[in-house]
Amino acid sequence: MSKTLSKDSGQSLLISVLILVFLLASIPAIIFLLQTTTKHSVMSLTRKYARDLAGQGVSYAMQQLSSAFILPGDGGPPPSCPAPPSYRSYIVNTGRYTVTNGSYTISCAPPLSPPDYAATVLSEGYFQDASSKVQAIVSPLTLGILWPNNTGVSAALQLKIPPAGSGILDVNWGPVAVTDAVTPWTVSGNMDTQRYPRKFCKTAIIGGVPRSCTAYDPTDNKEYWCNVSFEAGPSIDLPTYKSWAIGTSSVYSPVLYTGGASSVPSVPSSPCSSSDWLCPGWSLTHPIVQGNGYYNTGGGGAVYVFDANPYAGGSDYILPPAALASTGHPVIYVDGNVEFQNAALDFGRTGGGAVIIVGDLTLGNKSAASGLSLNSVYVSATAPVEYPFDASWPCAGSQGTTCDPGWSGSDQPIMLGFLYVTGNLTILPGSNVRILGAVRVDGQLTIGAGATFHVNYDDEVNHWIRTTQMQLQIDSLKEISAD
Repeated sequence: MSKTLSKDSGQSLLISVLILVFLLASIPAIIFLLQTTTKHSVMSLTRKYARDLAGQGVSYAMQQLSSAFILPGDGGPPPSCPAPPSYRSYIVNTGRYTVTNGSYTISCAPPLSPPDYAATVLSEGYFQDASSKVQAIVSPLTLGILWPNNTGVSAALQLKIPPAGSGILDVNWGPVAVTDAVTPWTVSGNMDTQRYPRKFCKTAIIGGVPRSCTAYDPTDNKEYWCNVSFEAGPSIDLPTYKSWAIGTSSVYSPVLYTGGASSVPSVPSSPCSSSDWLCPGWSLTHPIVQGNGYYNTGGGGAVYVFDANPYAGGSDYILPPAALASTGHPVIYVDGNVEFQNAALDFGRTGGGAVIIVGDLTLGNKSAASGLSLNSVYVSATAPVEYPFDASWPCAGSQGTTCDPGWSGSDQPIMLGFLYVTGNLTILPGSNVRILGAVRVDGQLTIGAGATFHVNYDDEVNHWIRTTQMQLQIDSLKEISAD
C-alpha cells in the first residue's frame, strides 16, 4: 500500500515539475506575444491618428480651395493650394493621453484624369513614427447633397418636395435628390421595378419594391437612402444668370399670352395683332424678332410662350448658333410664367448655358418630331453606380464617353443644358418630354396622366452651374502609398 502511494506521489511530483518547466519556458514566449500584440496595437493606433491628420489636411485644403476654386473655361483648377508646407495639428484622447503633437502636409493639383471640373488633393499625416497618405478628388457642389463628412453626391434632378401626378418620372445616368420633403416619395415605373437610379430623400420612399426606410435601416447603400439627414446644395446665383441672359444675343423672342385661359392655346399659325379676333390674348404681332435672353411677363397672369414660328417656316423654337457665338454663357431667363410648346435648345455641355424660370414652367405641348436630333450624347462617367440591379441600362458600357441612344420622334430631348424652375414645373398629360443635362425644381413637379418626364444626366452641365457660394464636395477619398 505504501509503495503504491509512494509511486503515485513520485508521478505527481514529476508531472508538477514538468508543468513548472513548461511554464518557465513559456514565459518568454508569452512576454514576446504580449509585446508584439501591444506593439501592433500601438502601431495601429498611431497609424489611425496619422490618417486622421491626413483627413484634417484634406479639410483644410478644401477650405483654402473654396475661396480660390476656378471653373474650367475661366482658367482651370488651381495648380496648388495656398497653405504652408507643414501645418501643425493636435490630437487629444481624453483621459488616457496628454496632448500629442502631429503634423500633415498637403498639395493640390488639377485632376489626375478627367473630368476637368475636379481637383486632386494629396494629404499626408504624421503621428510619432507613423504616416498615412490620402488622395481626395474634390469638385464644386451645385445640384445634389452633402453628407456631414463633406462627401457629396451630385444630382441629375434636385427636387424640394416629391413629384406629384400619375405620370412617370424616368431619370438616367445620375441620382435624384429630394431635399426638403415632408411627405413620402412614391416611386413608380422602371425607376421602381428596376431600382435605378440612386435615390436620396429625407422621408420614406414607397414603391412596389419594398424599401426599409426605418430609423435603424434607412438604406441598402446601393439604390436608396431615405429618412436620412443631409445638406442640400447651395442657392443658384440668379443675378449672374440674369446678366448672362442680357448678354445673350440673337434669341428668337417668345409670344406673350394674356388671354387668361386656364390652359394656354397653341400659338396662332399666321401673323396677327392683339386686336385680331382670330388670335385673342396674343400680344405680339410678329414674334420672329431677335433680342437678348431676358424677359419679364409683368405679372398679372401673363405667360410667355416659346414656340415655333410656323408662318416663318420654322418647326421648333431653336436657340440660334449666333447666340452661342456671342457669349460664353448662353442663357434664357424669364421673370414670370412660361410655356414651351415646341423647343430645341442646345446650350452645349460647358459654358453655363441654362434656362432659368423665376415662376412656373409648363412643358409638353409639342409636335411628335420636335426636339434636338442627337445621335451622339455623353454618358456620365459615374453612370454605372446608378444601376446596382440592372445591367442593361441605356448606353451601358459607354460611361465617360459618347453613344447613340437611338432617340427619335418624341423621344428627342427638347433641351441640352441646365433647367432651373423656382416655381412649379408641369408636364402636360400624354406628353413625352426629355431633358439632357441637369434639372432643379423648387416648387411642385407634376407629371400629368399618360406623360413621361425623362432626365438624362450630364455631369459637365451639373458642375458648370453657378451658385451663390463655392462649396466643394469630396467625390472620392482613398488611402495611397506614401512616397
